Amino acid sequence: MVITLNEPIRGAMVRADNLKTDTLQSYPSPFFRRELHRKHTAVSVVGKRKAEDDEWELVKDDILRLYDKHKLSEVIAFVSDRGFRRTKSKYERRLKNWRNSPQTDTDGMRTNITAPEWKYIIQQRQQREKEGKSSVVIVCGFHVPESRIKKQGRIHAYETALERYAQNRGHTPTDIIVSTPPARSVSPMPMQQSTDSTVLYFDRTPWRQFSVDIKRFFDHHANQRPSDSYLSGNDSLLLHIKYDAATGRDTFTESSHRALPPSVGDETDATLTTKTTQLELLKYLVGLISNNHINHKIEHTIMELAEDQRNLDFLGRLLSLEQIAIKAFSENLFIMALEYPNVALVRVLLDAGVDANLQDSWGKCLFEKSSSRLDIYNEDNECLEEIIWELITHGARWQRLKKSLHRDLSLNFSPVDSAILLGSPPFARRILEFSVSRQTHIQDVTLGTFIITAYMGYEDMFQELRQLRPTLVEDLKESPWVLFEAATFGMNSFVMIEHLREKGFDITAVDGSGKGNPITFALCSKWPSGGLVHYLLDSGISTEQYANGDMLQYVETIFEFDQLDEYMIYTNAEKTVPIHVATAVGTIADLTLLLNNGADPNQIGVALPFQIATERRRKDSIKVTKILLDAGAHVNLTIPSDLEIGDSEYGHYVELPRRTAFQSAVKVGNFKLDQLLWKASAWIPTIPNCTCEGLESIPFAEQWNIGASKNSVVNENLPRTQGTSLLIAYHEPDDDLCPYHDEDEWNLFVDVAKSGDEKTFSYLLEVAPPSVRQQWMTEACFSEVAGNFSWKFVDWQIQSGVFSREFLCQTATLLAAIRGNDERRARNLMHEESLTHEAKQNEFLIAAESS
Repeated sequence: MVITLNEPIRGAMVRADNLKTDTLQSYPSPFFRRELHRKHTAVSVVGKRKAEDDEWELVKDDILRLYDKHKLSEVIAFVSDRGFRRTKSKYERRLKNWRNSPQTDTDGMRTNITAPEWKYIIQQRQQREKEGKSSVVIVCGFHVPESRIKKQGRIHAYETALERYAQNRGHTPTDIIVSTPPARSVSPMPMQQSTDSTVLYFDRTPWRQFSVDIKRFFDHHANQRPSDSYLSGNDSLLLHIKYDAATGRDTFTESSHRALPPSVGDETDATLTTKTTQLELLKYLVGLISNNHINHKIEHTIMELAEDQRNLDFLGRLLSLEQIAIKAFSENLFIMALEYPNVALVRVLLDAGVDANLQDSWGKCLFEKSSSRLDIYNEDNECLEEIIWELITHGARWQRLKKSLHRDLSLNFSPVDSAILLGSPPFARRILEFSVSRQTHIQDVTLGTFIITAYMGYEDMFQELRQLRPTLVEDLKESPWVLFEAATFGMNSFVMIEHLREKGFDITAVDGSGKGNPITFALCSKWPSGGLVHYLLDSGISTEQYANGDMLQYVETIFEFDQLDEYMIYTNAEKTVPIHVATAVGTIADLTLLLNNGADPNQIGVALPFQIATERRRKDSIKVTKILLDAGAHVNLTIPSDLEIGDSEYGHYVELPRRTAFQSAVKVGNFKLDQLLWKASAWIPTIPNCTCEGLESIPFAEQWNIGASKNSVVNENLPRTQGTSLLIAYHEPDDDLCPYHDEDEWNLFVDVAKSGDEKTFSYLLEVAPPSVRQQWMTEACFSEVAGNFSWKFVDWQIQSGVFSREFLCQTATLLAAIRGNDERRARNLMHEESLTHEAKQNEFLIAAESS
């Protein structure tokens, strides 16, 4: 059977008899090269040695597999073609180390055989040959190919007298079996000569052991029959069994249902040609699942089989064998059953002993993974409820620990939390009743449960939880801002807030740092309530209090912050006040209401309101900007971002400050906003705002000063804002970390040129004084202009002297002239001595490809 591998499959044996034509898709070059690049980051001697070892580990399995059948020179050439290049002596040294120590894969299975073990195998085979017996070799339950034994026999056949003496005194390896093969010989599988496929054998996978187990299970009415074709021809694939109608029935045929439907490009992972019985198809799918070949192509077929109760009964009897291979198969099938989802199949697997707390390959509990799919809008909620109920009744426990509000209390995100987030209080009560009967309810109701209930607005459920855990309610009264922020952020805000206030929770309370503001979350809720902001302001909550945000960790599973940038509420709630959110996503009415109630248009936090207004791509950004200007917002105020770049070993530090309002407007391409800000006396920076000094040399407070910079262009016709200078430290030209080398951080003309906005580019040239204009007209800027603007516009800039004459002979100019069909200018540039023949040839090739 030929299977085209779409991804590496652990444990598979890949043929590589023809190194020139075979494709080793389980050894992907791009990924491999990225891994090598990552490993080269080590700087110390120990780190380099460790990185070198890690690089060898990436290709170890492939090298050993190929070396079993090919010469070392062929292996080196094959692996070198895929990006891993080492000398022959290094290969020999590594192979010697690998061969002298047993190796195991991630499942604990042996992946190589040591030299002493090979000597034992060869000795046993020679002894059996003298007795006229044929032999097969099994190591750790896996059949060793005859070709590999013959090659190793040539290597280990000769032994000294001392070795023979030591071998006679040694013990017999317990995991190596040399025995007589079964009566029915196994013929080798015919090779599929193809350059675009890889042949995958099942003989080194759990399937071989499974075929033995399933034969034993049906031995009372099973018999073997000859193979129909090489596609289904030997026990490396499927064991052919005939059985009576009581055991199964024909349900699948090639014409009506393929085991694996064609994928993109009419390729198929496998083709089932002669298997028409349900049992045979099930065994085939078991082979795929046991080899971790799990994907959407076989899920549907397996779930279709699971709809028949007779198949489920058969599966239950099969799982009762408790064989290792069957256990591995059942765990993979369990993952599918939860993903699909299928309640009946999950129930059978759990009853057969599959661990309800099983983790996937990423170490995530499947119970937690299934419960996280619960959502108010999910059509499979009813099915998921039953699956979660089966998991809970079979001992599943929520394992993920959440951040605690108090040092002496750890918070589990419990099954009850999932039921409440699902929007199903009856299901939550069902879980609580079961927990109370098992005396585990103390673990199921946590501080997080109360917060989630407040978010969902279930005051009746909140009251029931108070009766179960009265001590937690008292703890929450010491931090009521968490509940109020959750309530305003969620559904049924008015009802829940009134309920909390009736029970004695203080809506104006803040934490020890003075943080906690429900208004912030009311403004960005998915379920805005009319009049809620008015209600909160009337309750005495200040517009200048920063939010707390501890409750966000409990509701993140169902709320997606698609309205806010990554620096907003989700990650920096403690740096956010209501006006920041109103400027980003609020309505004009919200913004006006906050300003009328004392909100500061220049309040520092996650960003300044003016910065947010210009960075956001709001349709009404002009109107928002005018409102902030009328309220007294400083157009040139900026605060540094949290981005730090540097070498911690030497204490070198570079901070990239957030853009000014004018820079942000240019970046987003809002020309009307540019004009508005310039008329409002916005300054245009001419050098990067950066610090290239040690960590301790510049006080952080100095980076927050307000005012104009001496290195900025100012509209002299308008009054200037009074204040001290912004911190614009010197830059070091030789410092690669300094953002001076990245003109995207400070050169506005580069931003505009990349966008192809000729109108804004001309406007900036008009307002920029000639004395400082040349600081922007850099080589990088000219390259962007020549590459993104029309040739007519580029030629006009050249003729008017905007750019230095030294830029005119660049290849970018030649390319722009060619694209603009300006034959005369192109011919003149071709005669420039500064352009090499290679550069001219390359530019013409690029131009030809573009046209």
